[in-house]
Amino acid sequence: MMRMCVFSRKGALFFLFALGPLSAAAKEDKKWRQLGVAAVGDLGSASLAALGAAPMIATIDRAIVEATAKGVPVVRSFGSCAKESLARPGRFLLSSQYRWIVFVYASTYCTHKKNRCFRNVLF
Repeated sequence: MMRMCVFSRKGALFFLFALGPLSAAAKEDKKWRQLGVAAVGDLGSASLAALGAAPMIATIDRAIVEATAKGVPVVRSFGSCAKESLARPGRFLLSSQYRWIVFVYASTYCTHKKNRCFRNVLF
């Protein structure tokens, strides 16, 4: 059974078609497709969030470690670490410290988003 509904909004006409209830198998298939699309989006957004947050976190982390080891104020250590990371961005982005922080934050964000996605789509 097909139903059609016509409505207008700001001078434009919209037509909506309703096909009736979906079968149980079609609903289940639709859920898994939604989950696959959401998984790709979640992975991408988690990676971008980690790449955006990691430089600052890595700089702060390094400044705290250096300040503790050398006995200098954290603010001075943070300034020198920030200057060094801006002066040599390639060296900073290829450092193991930066890569580990990106990995940890990306996996944390991805796990959180995955759990939310499973809960929202499947239940």
